[in-house]
Amino acid sequence: MAYKIDKNRKQPYCLAPFASPAITPDGFKMCSAPCSKSYKDVSFWNGDEMQRIRRQWINGEVPAECTECYFTTHGVITSNKVPNKTEIPLNFKDLYIARSNKCDLACEMCSATISHTWDKVWNEGKVGIVENDFDLSEFLHETEVCAISGGNPVLDHKINDIIKGLDRNKIKRFLITTNGSVFPDKMLNNILDKKFKCGVMLIFSIDGPKEFNEKARLGAKQERIYKTINSVIERTRDEPNIEICVEFTGTNQSVRHLIGLYEEIKENLPIAPYMIGNVCAYPENLALQNLDDETWEYMKNELYRYFLKRENKCELASYFSAMVDKYCSVVHKHKLKFN
Repeated sequence: MAYKIDKNRKQPYCLAPFASPAITPDGFKMCSAPCSKSYKDVSFWNGDEMQRIRRQWINGEVPAECTECYFTTHGVITSNKVPNKTEIPLNFKDLYIARSNKCDLACEMCSATISHTWDKVWNEGKVGIVENDFDLSEFLHETEVCAISGGNPVLDHKINDIIKGLDRNKIKRFLITTNGSVFPDKMLNNILDKKFKCGVMLIFSIDGPKEFNEKARLGAKQERIYKTINSVIERTRDEPNIEICVEFTGTNQSVRHLIGLYEEIKENLPIAPYMIGNVCAYPENLALQNLDDETWEYMKNELYRYFLKRENKCELASYFSAMVDKYCSVVHKHKLKFN
């Protein structure tokens, strides 16, 4: 079933299907959304299915493949411009790459193709280590946005070759996301030596204070994570274009631990890291929109008021307040749309 595009939105269109394919350990996807279908070969990019999806967007419809993302997380690359082409030359100007599933954690919202440790713990190692060795060398000179994830990409030495292949004068945005267990000097040195002219985001995933995070992200050691982040902060202190960020995945369980994480970050980091609030839409039992009534009442009342009172006095609180506002909006819109 296809829904009509919500033209009341400020940016009602998602241009991800018109940008560049995402690279994943087990293949390629239309975009970086977790719910996006995986294809074994990059030739899918201008196949019949992709042309049909683009045609629906052009005609003002949200394709079935995009519905969950569009109505839950608002889309990947939003715009007010109406797309107009059903065929897009293969390119990686917008490079989202999760090249390997090498990861030292087994997070509850993860899967075997994203974490080989999750595969070992929860899947009897049936998948093993999966890596996508697609040759990007002919494309990297034109890459404008580079988002590197995994797995835990800092464990993948081939990511260093990708960083080296980027054109520092072409790149407009660079980011890499890690779980904070380690950030090897070699990779950090490669990023610093590149001397990017654009903004650089070094992102560390934490989904709650120590007790909750170490349970939800099996294998995580909170003290080690903060030690890693503090080391990177010290190394990048004189790099004005580098921003240290903490990424929080909002599940129907983790949102109850936002206050605890806020207090813990204040105690353990010398700066207020920019907070990125991801919305968990999969698996179903953890999806934010599937929270129970008690958690919903807590979110829109006690949690919302806690950060609202502090947002004008503390930069970190303002970041958390924006996350809570986003999460409340997502749940509210989902309830209006599907209940």
